[in-house]
Amino acid sequence: MKLKTGDFFVVACVILLAAIIWAAPFLRNGERGASVTVECDGALVGTYLLDEDTEVDAAGCRIKIEGGKAYVADSDCPDKVCIKTGEISQRGEAIICIPNRVNIKISGDMGFDAIVG
Repeated sequence: MKLKTGDFFVVACVILLAAIIWAAPFLRNGERGASVTVECDGALVGTYLLDEDTEVDAAGCRIKIEGGKAYVADSDCPDKVCIKTGEISQRGEAIICIPNRVNIKISGDMGFDAIVG
């Protein structure tokens, strides 16, 4: 079986599509219009834009928002699981510090997930 020019074109398109799908999460560094909601013991501490650098202190947790990402920079909790969680930047992601009762989540109006007609 001999490959033809069209076969190479199809293979190239499949490889290009796979590369785009693989790279998409890395290219989305935070979502436009997304916000970071910080709650402590069920009470709202504040809502901050993800694309504006700021630092928030909430019940022993120092939360940093910078570069389109939010993370817990320091915490006085014993296990530091909230720090080990790392950075969040996409809608629906959250960091929870159970000992300090702090909840950090990314939210925002990002458009439709699906349209049912």
